[in-house]
Amino acid sequence: MTSRWKLIFSLAGIFLLGGVTGGALIRMKLTKSVPAKPPAQAANLGPEQWGPNQLKNFVLALDLSPDQAEDLKLIIDDAMIELRRLQRNSRIETAKLLDKMEAEIEPLLSPDQLAKLKAVQVERRERLRQQLEERAKQARQAAAAAAAPAPGK
Repeated sequence: MTSRWKLIFSLAGIFLLGGVTGGALIRMKLTKSVPAKPPAQAANLGPEQWGPNQLKNFVLALDLSPDQAEDLKLIIDDAMIELRRLQRNSRIETAKLLDKMEAEIEPLLSPDQLAKLKAVQVERRERLRQQLEERAKQARQAAAAAAAPAPGK
């Protein structure tokens, strides 16, 4: 009977060791194959970066004349103004919805839970403020880069 249990425990130990080893190998493979931070792509750019980037892409891909490039710049600039307006309205509507949701949640919470909710709200607002500051900084940098003459010109 004891040798039977030894066999069962040995096989279970081998099985568990294989699972742990396999999990560790998969985790190592996934962390190596997935970059920590995705490269900047047009889809991830804000309007301040996307507009000048899009203009450069059109000029290069379509071999536009200077007059065409200038006309295209005006069209893209108009689109960026509209896009900023839409984004601003979206942020405002999102904030209103979150405020409404939290107002409905608050009566359901105990005083301790309410204090925790307020702390979460403060953290969220601080993160949002930092994100907005970072976006503004990136926008200023992109505007400065767009206004700077290209090297060699």
